[in-house]
Amino acid sequence: SDSAGGARTLVVVGVVEDPPAADRKEGGEARVYLPPEPGGVSGALLIRTAGPARPLLPALRAAVHAETPGMVVHVRTVAAAEGEERRRLRLAAAGVSAAGAMALLLSAIGLYAVVAFAVGQRTREIAVRIAVGARGVQVVRRFVADGLRLSAMGLALGLPAGPLGLRALLPADSDLPPLPVGPVTAIAVLGVVLVATVA
Repeated sequence: SDSAGGARTLVVVGVVEDPPAADRKEGGEARVYLPPEPGGVSGALLIRTAGPARPLLPALRAAVHAETPGMVVHVRTVAAAEGEERRRLRLAAAGVSAAGAMALLLSAIGLYAVVAFAVGQRTREIAVRIAVGARGVQVVRRFVADGLRLSAMGLALGLPAGPLGLRALLPADSDLPPLPVGPVTAIAVLGVVLVATVA
């Protein structure tokens, strides 16, 4: 024992087979659940029921109070605990998604403005090209190619930085599923090319 009370001999009375989702970590440490000590601070007591757990909550609360009078008890089902964890994850994901959508919108507006400004600065060049015989399709094709070239440079710099930034934001032991880099990259490339073409 690493506690101040010295070593103790414990009797194993059961094995937890399937811990709650919050404890389901790859390579996590083994845990030992000890009975509550009189006057001590307890952690959590996991109780497995034969049927639905919700109807038994009042009886379980009364049993814990009878065993350890004065202890503050918060009883809930594992399903409720996992539901709260999922709600927190959904809220966090919604916040990150909203921030990402706003960043995407701002970047699209910025890209459109840069390409449109670059084309606007070359209005005289367009007039000269048409005056010397260039067709409208040729002029449009040239400016679309210039806009796509600018977008390609931005993608070459931005796409490798995206996954690196995401890995820096997420903790190493995160329960979130791995990011599907291929589809996300394809969507980003398509969006940038579409915005640049429209501009």
